[in-house]
Amino acid sequence: MSKCCPSSYVLQRVLRGLVCPPCRATLDRDYPSEKVGGRVRMAELRCRKCRAVYAVEEGVGLFSAPRKVGLEWRSDPGLLTRPPDERLWANYLASLPPEVPAAYEAASREIVGTAVGLDGLVVDLATCRGHVLRPLAARSGAHQMLLGTDPEVARLYATQAALRQERHYTNVSLMEMDGTRWPLRDAGVSGVISFYGPSMLPHGRRLLREVARVLRPGAPFLFSTLLTDAGTLTLRSATRQGTGELLTEPRLKTALSRCGLQLERWEVLAEGDAWGRTAYDPLPVAGDPWKHVLVHTHRRLERPQMS
Repeated sequence: MSKCCPSSYVLQRVLRGLVCPPCRATLDRDYPSEKVGGRVRMAELRCRKCRAVYAVEEGVGLFSAPRKVGLEWRSDPGLLTRPPDERLWANYLASLPPEVPAAYEAASREIVGTAVGLDGLVVDLATCRGHVLRPLAARSGAHQMLLGTDPEVARLYATQAALRQERHYTNVSLMEMDGTRWPLRDAGVSGVISFYGPSMLPHGRRLLREVARVLRPGAPFLFSTLLTDAGTLTLRSATRQGTGELLTEPRLKTALSRCGLQLERWEVLAEGDAWGRTAYDPLPVAGDPWKHVLVHTHRRLERPQMS
């Protein structure tokens, strides 16, 4: 698809849609900023209400916590040009039961195929190595702005390097943020996608409330996730890590409904009970039942019942 939308236009529109994560007040870019090739490279943004300061550094917005004074964080120079090591991903896939890589492929294909038809701002939650953001950027056009988000900034710089190498960075912006406090305005997002974000991120119910808040009424939230059963060691381990709130089918469906997200489609991509631990993926615990599920929801028109 054509990439006629200049990078400065994309990032400026993203910046105008940002708010302070704790108080949701408008952010002013009242500090000197630096632009390179039409894209904002370094900038500071101050909240009009609480005066917290956030930063854009090397083209990535840093919104997981406010800065004290000035542009504090400085990246490892090598980080900015080092894309994800695809050999690690290949080795990981080779360690899994064959139906799991097939589920990953099916989830990515469905998420990208659905998201490419959306207009406006599309948010990728838990971008990681760019599992769905990179193939989506390769097919996206000027009708979209893509925003990749992750709580770990190193992953975003690796994805940024890959997107530049692949020449698909034109209409993509990247942002480090806490999944429970999004720096985005209410009802300003055309769609949210996630490749296993709800399985990995903590405080799942708060995360879903943020998804529902930023989505326009009727806009989709499409994601893949790993599930287990109640009473399993997998669930107990995840709960200790703070990631167990959405890890069973009843918990996830109840949370979606209470957060104002209407379930449209529920597809089991793979399931089993013989997945051993790996260095990259300690869950599920060997012997516990597991399912890989693709979930298609949308924000309901009425106000959600928060809990």
